[in-house]
Amino acid sequence: MPKGTIEKYKATSGWKEFLFISDANRYKLTYIVDNELYKSYEIEEGITINSETEPTKEGYTFSGWSEIPETMPAHNVTVTGTFSINKYKLIYTVDGAEYKTYEVKYGEAITPEAEPTKEGNTFSGWSEIPQMMPAHDVTVTGSFIKKGDANSDITVNAADIVEMVNYIMGNPSDRFNNTASDMNNDGVVNDADIKEVVNIIMESE
Repeated sequence: MPKGTIEKYKATSGWKEFLFISDANRYKLTYIVDNELYKSYEIEEGITINSETEPTKEGYTFSGWSEIPETMPAHNVTVTGTFSINKYKLIYTVDGAEYKTYEVKYGEAITPEAEPTKEGNTFSGWSEIPQMMPAHDVTVTGSFIKKGDANSDITVNAADIVEMVNYIMGNPSDRFNNTASDMNNDGVVNDADIKEVVNIIMESE
């Protein structure tokens, strides 16, 4: 109500039925996030301001609100905040040891690391790599398999000869690694590769 008229309103039929009549001015409290309107209220002058709950956004961190007065002043108030994009770790491990680590922004495209090489070994390939960086750290794993270790037990022994024979005879086990068993790098697993494994076993004894 206009200043100085409250008592008249309180005594007037209809108006006097209201539980609360105020002559305080109302002003706008506006919240802006990243230069866009988030929320807006009209609040009476002198009323205590309870700040708006901070917004959330996947993969981003909120800056917090700019200064907010304890009570509504006699003018409009604009409160601002911004989101900043997060970075997460992309970790490559080989044989259980850290190989390379990067910090990648949320949502950024991931280009897989080139596969490492090791003489006398075949690389397993990287485990699944997301196309875009998610809102958490990612660990990508890989391992080296020694050529001739057909059953992937980390040693080259007589069991690998059996594994390779089974493969050549048309009965490979689920554990068989074709690439690691191609000892002479001729693109096929055959008798010649069995001879290579036998030579390795004989030399190690």
